[in-house]
Amino acid sequence: MYGDDAEELVDLLIYHGHASNAVNRHSNFWRSSYNRALKIQASIYGDTSLEYAVTQLAISMEILSYTAIRKGIDFSNKHAKGAYDIFYQNLGPTSEGGTLASFQLGKNLMSKQGFSRAIPFLEKALSNPSVAQYAHGFLIEAFEQIGQRDSATFHAQALGKLNPNRQNQNYLPVYRKLPIYPRGAQRSGTNGYVIIEVTVSREGLAIDPVVIEEKPVSKGFGKAALKASSTLRYVPQFVDGEAVEVPGVLYKYTFKMPR
Repeated sequence: MYGDDAEELVDLLIYHGHASNAVNRHSNFWRSSYNRALKIQASIYGDTSLEYAVTQLAISMEILSYTAIRKGIDFSNKHAKGAYDIFYQNLGPTSEGGTLASFQLGKNLMSKQGFSRAIPFLEKALSNPSVAQYAHGFLIEAFEQIGQRDSATFHAQALGKLNPNRQNQNYLPVYRKLPIYPRGAQRSGTNGYVIIEVTVSREGLAIDPVVIEEKPVSKGFGKAALKASSTLRYVPQFVDGEAVEVPGVLYKYTFKMPR
């Protein structure tokens, strides 16, 4: 029905690449499907066209969803950057396509631990209301990772304003660091858990931590959990436009030795 270079094949090729990646993430088979889709768009519209950029962005999003290996992330980043450059030149950085590509670039860099490099791209994505709350979430993590807690607070509070009247049921942190496994428990292969209770401050920080339950006791799990709780970052709750403290928030740390 369609020729080898028909535009109608583009979506099918992207889907085929998606399916191949989902089945075997360590195979390169998905790459040929995506490259063929791009080749078709280039032959019809040119490789600097908006149509080509849309396809690049779609491919980048698909790859990052299913590929954890470095070569896949690099491939995704290449096409997110290509899409961003085209949108930037033709429509500007605050266009919908430009902000989506910028957000994708930021996510790609975050997945490679490039937190400082990700921040400018994620900040550009904030002008797009459809991705702003997600960009704020990634920016919280990025700034926490590089030790800029005041900037993380800014984005935590911005995210809180976008989602007011949050309840403390199932109130989970948007950022945390794993606790250090107690050395004695590690040597003996002991597993355990700790439930702590904290108050979430107006800045989204966990304050006044208290151990509610610890099993087994006397293995150092409680102390490790309390120390780790200082890294917890929540989205603060807003009521009538003002940030408020949220007491009685529970969080569980699980300590489990790998088998």
